[in-house]
Amino acid sequence: MTATINYQILAYFGLTNEGGDVFTLDHTTKGKLDDAVYVLAGEVATDITANVSSFSTNRGRNRELDEMQVGTLSADVVDYDGAFIPTAFVAGGTYADNVLPGKRVDVVVAGVTVFSGTIEGWDYRYTADRSVVVSFHAVDALGALGRRRFNAWTATAGQTAGLRITDVLNRSEVEWSPNRSVGTGISTLQGDAVARSSNVLNYLQLVTKSDLGRLFASRQNVLTFTDRHNQVGATIDATFADDGTGIDFRAAMLSYGDELLYTDVSVDRAGGTAQTSTSTAARDLYGLRRLDLSGLLLDSDLQSGDMADWLVGIYQTPQPRIRTIEVPLDQLSSVNQAIVAGLDIGDLVSVSWTPRGASAAMVSSMVVEGVLHSGSAHGVHVAGLALSPVALLEALVLDNTTLGKLGSGVLAF
Repeated sequence: MTATINYQILAYFGLTNEGGDVFTLDHTTKGKLDDAVYVLAGEVATDITANVSSFSTNRGRNRELDEMQVGTLSADVVDYDGAFIPTAFVAGGTYADNVLPGKRVDVVVAGVTVFSGTIEGWDYRYTADRSVVVSFHAVDALGALGRRRFNAWTATAGQTAGLRITDVLNRSEVEWSPNRSVGTGISTLQGDAVARSSNVLNYLQLVTKSDLGRLFASRQNVLTFTDRHNQVGATIDATFADDGTGIDFRAAMLSYGDELLYTDVSVDRAGGTAQTSTSTAARDLYGLRRLDLSGLLLDSDLQSGDMADWLVGIYQTPQPRIRTIEVPLDQLSSVNQAIVAGLDIGDLVSVSWTPRGASAAMVSSMVVEGVLHSGSAHGVHVAGLALSPVALLEALVLDNTTLGKLGSGVLAF
């Protein structure tokens, strides 16, 4: 049974007076402390959904060895009555004083937040009949970090990746809020000298690559770091299937071949000697296919060698991959809509598909690497998931139903 898809675009616009359900000093109803309804607010959510004709969000990455990209939201707003014309142009309408960069915006689908970020800019298309279509674009926490620059400093030697990230976020010039979730990390890092004016996001991505972890903004815009062992012991968050045994999906992109196939892996740390691991058997079968990771912050060549061995163990054999699936949310039940909307980067899903001519369903456990949503006022809404095989960057775990299968995963380092 399907349900109408319900989405909201919430822009956090400032108050222009004491109206609204917010805490108000000396008010008999709205002035009570610890009230759950009348809360402190400088900016409150304004529902602008009725004006939004379409939107799209995109967070994460396409493959597990790529860097996470800045999450983005694009939306088109039909401005019927000049409400979104800013004061900078004319004596504007209802939201004129709030049409500014830096305003928070949330996208809520089936009651679940799928994107939260800050608006970067507004564009206006003015047509011959004097209609105005307003487009705005927003970015998540990674975009905010990309605008920050360091003072010169020297990092503490021997830290794990998570501790290094915490040190960065606590620096006065970075001034990052408590809106974060930072795991401990596995790799230990050297005490490198960080140059003045170097980019904060670029440095954090290098720290993350040195751990083979994930650094991303969650769907609620919480800056999140998880290490390479994050899925150990994890359970499946959603099951997709094309035969009615799971959540239905509309299309899938699959590949099998040279995508992420490497016979030689070289890992080089700053100030170290490159460590290379080779699979002679894979070279004989597929020829030389090389992966180079350079400039990492590992504190020993031993760690570099272990990483090279681990990666060549994973990528020396072609892997069948479900690269992406598309899910038509507007055709799902309200329960399944909420499940799909709640999926985030690093979650585990099971995908089962049965191509014509196949003797049985094929089932794969996958990690969500990227999430996109696109919707329109016509009720069409598609969620897209970019996936990687769960075994590839996860440790072999005895007695685990997903990570304990023989022939999948490799011994951890």
